[in-house]
Amino acid sequence: MTQPPDPDPETRPEERPGAYPPPGFGYPPPGYPPPGYPPPGYPPPGYPLPPAQPRPRNNKLLIGIGSGVLVVVLLCVGCGFLALRRLATNVEHATANRRPDVSVPGPLATLQAQQLHAVNSSGTPLALGATLTVQDGLGNKARLTISRTRFQKKACSSLSEVPTGMGLLIADLTIQVDAGSLRPTEFDFALDVHGQGAINGFEGMMSGCGTSLSMATQRAGTTQHANLVFITQVWQGEIVYTPLPSMSPVGSWTLV
Repeated sequence: MTQPPDPDPETRPEERPGAYPPPGFGYPPPGYPPPGYPPPGYPPPGYPLPPAQPRPRNNKLLIGIGSGVLVVVLLCVGCGFLALRRLATNVEHATANRRPDVSVPGPLATLQAQQLHAVNSSGTPLALGATLTVQDGLGNKARLTISRTRFQKKACSSLSEVPTGMGLLIADLTIQVDAGSLRPTEFDFALDVHGQGAINGFEGMMSGCGTSLSMATQRAGTTQHANLVFITQVWQGEIVYTPLPSMSPVGSWTLV
């Protein structure tokens, strides 16, 4: 069978036999789309748009990033622990090889300097009316005197009541500051009764009897008169003075 001859390569496609679309036929045809298309108001207002498709997550990537962050945090914690341990070791070695500096007072020396001690008493209880002289290592010095005591059954204020079988022991106190300053409180005084234990002077403040100690610091050259009130069963024992930060009594007065 004889093959048909090849068309002339220089001939335009639309002039070749059987060309599609035929010459003179444009696409799209003229007049399409028609005027006014799409119609006004389309799509209608409020027409819901199709839901957005969720973006795929790369879980493997997130797991890899989280693992890397965790490894970095663990490395930082480990390095910090080793650094602190090495610092503590160096401080321990430095402290062990360091000689104590006796020229600079430490906290214990400062505490000891703040503690009052009696000047005119060897620890023997004083009689009523006697004066106790105290001083510390910071230059503070004061004189305390308990002149007399009295006992009554009822409180001096209607807002307070004395428990049944108890009474109020009221002591007259005078404090004179000769040097420095002093800040006495009812917590510094206690009634020590045999078989009853120590009774703090703060408990009797609500009775309303007498004058309470001032809350302000008492300066040198000033004198303060106050009353100590103790709720007790019996009128006997000793009034003990233990000012903070002292851990043991500085002096006392015997009740007769």
